[in-house]
Amino acid sequence: MKMCKKAMSMVLALAMVVSLTVPALAQSANGESGMITKEIVADNGSRVVVNVPAEYRDFMTDARIQEFGSIPDLQEGDVINIENIGGVSPISDAALDENITPWNKVPIYRHVTTKTKDKGEYIKKDEFIISVAKGKTTTIKQTFTLSLSTMVSGSYYDKAELGFKNAISLTIQKADTYTGPTDGEGGNSKEYRVRFYAQNWKWKQERYLMPQNQLEGTKTGTAVEATRFAEYSIVRTIT
Repeated sequence: MKMCKKAMSMVLALAMVVSLTVPALAQSANGESGMITKEIVADNGSRVVVNVPAEYRDFMTDARIQEFGSIPDLQEGDVINIENIGGVSPISDAALDENITPWNKVPIYRHVTTKTKDKGEYIKKDEFIISVAKGKTTTIKQTFTLSLSTMVSGSYYDKAELGFKNAISLTIQKADTYTGPTDGEGGNSKEYRVRFYAQNWKWKQERYLMPQNQLEGTKTGTAVEATRFAEYSIVRTIT
């Protein structure tokens, strides 16, 4: 009997601890759809819901989800859906051409590049794509591209060996369609947007004369590298 009372006391104590624990973000997961749902409090005090596909959860941390609360015109009950996350585009042919050694020349230098991240990825810009009313479908009439370019400061010996990508871009194709919210989503308007992210770097590039492997010089600089974009939508009620 004493053991039973002791066990019951432990259960009650644990229940009290759990009930007193309040997470910073309310969260639920739908195992069937692979969607993670979080409720956040926006900067303007409105409570909104953010839906994140599980496949994007590594990048969409709690901190990045909370950043969506900075959208200035959010309203109570708005729902933000992360639609897609795109990565960095390949280096362009023009950038590669800058670093091709002609067949009749022998390279006499070796370059060593060292890069250091300056904090983490951050929001560089956020752009509007289109807004569609409930029950409506809009077809894009002309192809257009939204992009973010990488900016490198300082002189360098070999740009390609710095290892930064040129840009990231999202192309909205002619004939692409966007739909308004369904009955199940609620709201009467669906706004589509894209958020671009960047990473700050400090870099150093050393030039060595070969085959002596003799240090000839050092150049340093910084870069703001375009890293990825997040397409998202906001389901809301417009009165």
